[in-house]
Amino acid sequence: MKQAQVSDVLDDLIEVCREQEACYKACAQLLHQRPRHRALKRRAHHAARACRQLIKLREAMGDRTCKGSELAQTAIMSDSTRAFGAMSDEASALGMCERLGAIALMRYRDALDFELPEPVRRLLQRQFDAMLAQHASDVAAKQPRPAPEREVRVVLA
Repeated sequence: MKQAQVSDVLDDLIEVCREQEACYKACAQLLHQRPRHRALKRRAHHAARACRQLIKLREAMGDRTCKGSELAQTAIMSDSTRAFGAMSDEASALGMCERLGAIALMRYRDALDFELPEPVRRLLQRQFDAMLAQHASDVAAKQPRPAPEREVRVVLA
C-alpha cells in the first residue's frame, strides 16, 4: 500500500476518533446520572487518546497534515455531527453514542482489510480490540439479569 493511501486510512480514523470524542463529551454533558456520565467521559478520553496515537503514528511516517479523507466526509458522519445538537434526552444521547460506536467499529474493520505496514496494523488492531471489548461489555450490561429465585415454602396443615 502506498504512503498516501496509508495516510488516508489514518486520516479517516482520526476523524472518526474526533467525532467519537465530541459525541461522548456532548452526551456526558446531557446525562446527569453519575455512572453513565463517568463512563461517557472515560470514553471521550479513550477516543482522544486513540486520536493522539494515530496522529503520532502518521507524523512518524512523515505526514504532518491531516487532509481529511474522502471516507470521513460521508453522509453518515455529517449526519452524526449535526445530530449532536438534536440530543435532548438520555435515550437519544445514548442512541447517538451507539450509532457512532458502530460506525467506528466498521471503519476500523474496513481499515484492517487493507495491506498496512506492520506498525500501523498493530496499532489499529490494538485500538479495534479495545473497542470490541468495550462494545461487548456494553452489550453484557444491557442484558436483563434473571430475577433471583424465591424460596417457596409449602406449609402442610
